[in-house]
Amino acid sequence: MFKQTWLKMPSWRRQALMEDLEQLGMADDLLSYEAISRHTMYDDDPHVRLSAIRILWEYETEDLIPTFLKILETDPEGEVRAAAAAALGQFVYKGEIDELPTNILQDLEDRLFKVMTIDKDTQVRQRALESLSYSSRDELPPLIEKAFSSGDNDWMATALIAMGRSVDKRWQEDVLSMLDNKYPCCERRQPALPASWS
Repeated sequence: MFKQTWLKMPSWRRQALMEDLEQLGMADDLLSYEAISRHTMYDDDPHVRLSAIRILWEYETEDLIPTFLKILETDPEGEVRAAAAAALGQFVYKGEIDELPTNILQDLEDRLFKVMTIDKDTQVRQRALESLSYSSRDELPPLIEKAFSSGDNDWMATALIAMGRSVDKRWQEDVLSMLDNKYPCCERRQPALPASWS
């Protein structure tokens, strides 16, 4: 019934509903809109797709990996691709703590690295780097260093997030040097971390 009704709703109503569900889900952990979000990830409206991905950030089921990767690699909207890149971070983390098969982790990381090379949208590349930062791969530190040394506030914010997620002591001085920086880190929503990550 939902699927049949959904197609008849105007775009503005679909957007508003998904935004409401997103807020409700953030306010109450007992509420689940997973089934609705899985369906609406393929909506024609990019705002609807974005809300659907954000709602699914908290779900750690591995079958979401190929879906998020497909969105990351093919969605026409940069903001939607960036949300998919951010959502994949939890799976990189799971791979690092041996809760994800090695072959799946390697493919996921390889494709995130590729996105960092070819995607024209800066926000997408930034979210991809933040998600990759849970990884212990050797290619990662130079990318973090490049972002930190860029002089661009957004890339430096991304680098600081990546440094924290990497839990690598090599970044200690860089992080401490930024505590008194006059530029506040740009506000942006990050995926909510499961309690087990803290």
